[in-house]
Amino acid sequence: DPVIAGDTATLRFTIENIHPTADATITFFTDSLTAALSGLAATGGPDVDTCGGTLSGTTSLTYTGGGVLSGETCTIEVEVLVPAGTADGSYNNVTSALSATQGGAAVVIDPASDLLVVDSNRLQLTKSFTDDPVAPGDSVTLEFTLTNLDTGEVASDIDFTDDLGATLTGLTFDSVLTNGCGATVTGTGTTTITVAGASLGAGESCTIRTSLAVPAAAPAGIYTNTSSDVAGDISGFPVTGDPASDDLDVIPKLSFSKSFDGPATATGTATLTFTITNPGADTASDLHFSDDLYAVIPGMIAVSLPPAPCGAGSSINGISFLTFTGGELPPSGGSCSFDVEVLVPATAAAGTYPNTTSDLFQSGLQVAEPAT
Repeated sequence: DPVIAGDTATLRFTIENIHPTADATITFFTDSLTAALSGLAATGGPDVDTCGGTLSGTTSLTYTGGGVLSGETCTIEVEVLVPAGTADGSYNNVTSALSATQGGAAVVIDPASDLLVVDSNRLQLTKSFTDDPVAPGDSVTLEFTLTNLDTGEVASDIDFTDDLGATLTGLTFDSVLTNGCGATVTGTGTTTITVAGASLGAGESCTIRTSLAVPAAAPAGIYTNTSSDVAGDISGFPVTGDPASDDLDVIPKLSFSKSFDGPATATGTATLTFTITNPGADTASDLHFSDDLYAVIPGMIAVSLPPAPCGAGSSINGISFLTFTGGELPPSGGSCSFDVEVLVPATAAAGTYPNTTSDLFQSGLQVAEPAT
């Protein structure tokens, strides 16, 4: 053991004669298998018997006769069938006392006991959102890993489902990225992933990676995603695995805008104002973006940059290419607005020049479209 419900286990009795000189003759001992587990029964006679006696019975075993020489050990092994449907657990099997004669005198030896461990939970499923946090409207990767915990047998017909809609309304199964389990994965375009027919060698693991579409209207928050139980088959016996869970972290889109303070002249300066607002319920940190002034008008440069423009750890640096890093905003409408003074080169012709930043990122994740 541990043994799968419906499978067989070997029950071994060991009798050791520890007397230094006296041989022993076995009178009898009994073992009520059903006292430990209803329906537990021997499938036949002993497979091994070096004690020389007779084992009889199926649900209640009786052993009579035989013997053990001084200083020797003998064993009796019998196959027992664990009833199908037996709940996982430990079942204490206790014999009667052993009656024998040793050196011509009657002796009684204490009962022997052991736990029969029934465990049909032979499959393991884990899951992970590998690239969250994610913003509404973006995609996220959900990875499943299946493991066959049985080190001796192949597991087949492994199935499970994942109800994405129960996690977040509108969360949709977009595509299969990789399938290393030999399974059939269905449900593309719906809110349910169905995995069927996976197969694993003894002790092996495999991985399935899927892409999910996060709805554009998804509120920011932490969403727990839990699969169904896992079901499978080992040697014709049903085996199971516990559900797998992981949290999907959705962060809010931020408001990001910029504006010049009005028409400027060649060799004159203009004030460029950036404004970032956090409408979400959590602090937005590690904000960053860039702005290429040279791409607007060749020769335009920043001549004045604010210190700590958006939180104590933030900064904006550069001359013709500005880099903003380390921004942090409190939740629920927290906002920052800061000015950069730019010098228009003498070569600038009259006209209108669009100025567009990069996307606004939070910890590498896009949280706002470029500001223009």
